Formats: sequence, C-alpha cells, structure tokens
Amino acid sequence: MMLVYGMLSIRHQLGLSRAVWLCGLVCNVSAAAESAAAPIDPATNPPVRPEEVERDRALQLDELNTRAQTALREKKWAEAAEAMQQLVAAEPDRWDFRRGLAGAWLNLGKYEDAIGTYEKGIALARQALATARTPAQTEELKKALGQMLANEGNAYLKLGKSDEAMAAWGQAAECDPNPALAYFNLAATCYNRGKSAECLIYCDKVIAADPARADAYYIKGSTLFGNAQLGKNNQLIVPPGTVEALQKYLELKPDGPHAADVRAMLEDAGVKPASAKP
Repeated sequence: MMLVYGMLSIRHQLGLSRAVWLCGLVCNVSAAAESAAAPIDPATNPPVRPEEVERDRALQLDELNTRAQTALREKKWAEAAEAMQQLVAAEPDRWDFRRGLAGAWLNLGKYEDAIGTYEKGIALARQALATARTPAQTEELKKALGQMLANEGNAYLKLGKSDEAMAAWGQAAECDPNPALAYFNLAATCYNRGKSAECLIYCDKVIAADPARADAYYIKGSTLFGNAQLGKNNQLIVPPGTVEALQKYLELKPDGPHAADVRAMLEDAGVKPASAKP
C-alpha cells in the first residue's frame, strides 16, 4: 500500500506540474495576443503623414537628379543614363528628364534610343508649352524644344537619315528663339548634298540670326564660288556676294580651318584676301 500510495503521489505531483506548465503557456500566449491586439499609442508611434512621404520622395529625386546632372557635365554618359532612367521611371511626365536621358543615349551612340526618347520629351514639352503661364516659361520651353529637335536631327544624321534630320532641324528653327544652329545644320547638309539654292537660303538665315558665325560665310562663299564662270581671257567671274562672304570669313577667322581655301578662292577670283586685323 505504501508503494502504491507513493506511485499515486508521484503521478499526482507530475499531473500538477504539467497543469502548472500548461497554464503558464496559455497565459503567455494570451498575454502575447493581448499585446498584439493592443492599439498603437499615437504618442509613441505617430502615423506617417502623406506630406512627409512626399517630402522624402522629393529629396530622393533631387539627390538622384543631382547625380545625373553631375554625370552629364562630366560626360560620364553611362552613369548619366542609369540615373536618368530611374528619374524617368519615377516621373514619366517630366520632359527635362527625358531630354537628359536622350542626351546620354546620343553620346553613347545609341541613336535609335535617343530618337525615341527625344520624341517623348518633345511631345511632353509641347504639352507644357500649350499651358505656359508666363513669358519666361514660354521662352524656356521653346529653347528646350529647339535643343531636343536639333539633337534628334543629329541622331538621324548619324543613322544616315538626312531627310529626317533636315525635318527635325526645320522644326527646331521654327520654335527655337536662337535658330542659328538649326539653320546652319540645314545649310551644311544642303551643301554636302549639292543643293546649292537651298544652301544659300539657309546660309542667309544663319547670318541673319548670328552674324558672327564664320562658317556660314565660308559655306555661302564656297557655294557661290562653285557657280563661277569663265569670262574673256579665262578670267573667273564669280556671282555677286561671293567675295564679300569669303572676305567676311577671313575677317572673323583669319586663322580658321578654312582660311587657306578661302584665300585660294579669292586669289582665283583676282581679289586680294583681306588682311588679319591687328
């Protein structure tokens, strides 16, 4: 009987211990559940306000844009393209981000990508121009459009698509407040393609927009010189305006890359080349 009683006592004690352990487990689980279900105290865990989220996002974009602009200035085109791609993904309606990305593609030799990106940037800039509220905004957008269209034309030219390039430059000249570069590209392309009449028209437009652009006088003078005829005693007769254009080039760039050719043309025309100004 003592043995049986002892065994029963041991079983009783084990049963009590197990009951205590189970009770502790249940209490712990209940406490954890109560803790999880307890409301967050606004005093210690205030909710994030929408304006704070937007502010943090703006700061991140500013930092990324700074990195992208620095890469563009330093001509680190691959790094600039990577940063600009992130900016475009975050703000797809920003024309200036697309302009930066397209510029990076252009300098990396990815001309098709540059053209596609410029097209989207140009469309966005045109939309912004339609709703511009101040003269300053209008001026900025027209200038940006002119730059994007001019660079798009350069990309087309790299691909050997002269007609598309000239179309883009023509649009650039129409909207850019300073159209001299676009007109010069048109003049140079016509010159290279042997389109003398169109070349002369664009040369005059370049000179009207930027009278100090020496190469416009060289192209104009060279084009006119190409239409020279032989007169009596094999004397070379050049069209009106030839000598003036060639002399103006020497006045602006006496040591320019075309100076020797210009002097030779003038001498063939029986004209003494202009001397360099002291």
